[in-house]
Amino acid sequence: MGAAFEELVGVHLNDLYGTALCCTGSPERAEELLCDVLRETFHEFPPQEGAQGFRLWVLEMLARACLERVRHRGTRPSGVAETASAPAEIEPAAPGVRLPEPGTPAYAAVGDMLRSALRSLDVETRMSVWLVNVLGLRYREAARCLGVSVQDVMASLARGRRRLHAELADKPGKAAGAV
Repeated sequence: MGAAFEELVGVHLNDLYGTALCCTGSPERAEELLCDVLRETFHEFPPQEGAQGFRLWVLEMLARACLERVRHRGTRPSGVAETASAPAEIEPAAPGVRLPEPGTPAYAAVGDMLRSALRSLDVETRMSVWLVNVLGLRYREAARCLGVSVQDVMASLARGRRRLHAELADKPGKAAGAV
């Protein structure tokens, strides 16, 4: 069981760390949270879930642990840390939008703008946006991870998207060179 668990963690480590970082806003707190959750879940992983269910199961444990810390311990995350992992490719949301080439300063500026905009969201909204729009979870899966209804996830996403749109619409250069 130990080697299989370790292998599954290795496959999903970027998503897990990115989620912890998104929630805590601090690399140190993200590492601490992720280690705590993995230590707690090591003996609890239901083998019948298999490799297919592992990612969602551990994301659920991680999201709930993070939100519990934020709600009950009074730790308010500062937002998405500057080193937050992000998808390898940023895809434009609208047809006809051209983004700067990956690896260019303009492309890095787009990532900085997105992180800044995400930091402006409350943690529950930020987690909904992260799980659905960055990690690609379905609404039902995000709801399971966050311990809320699908309707709550949908409302949170709508609120988050409106706030992100307003935040990004005011940026000079409209996403640092995206035209």
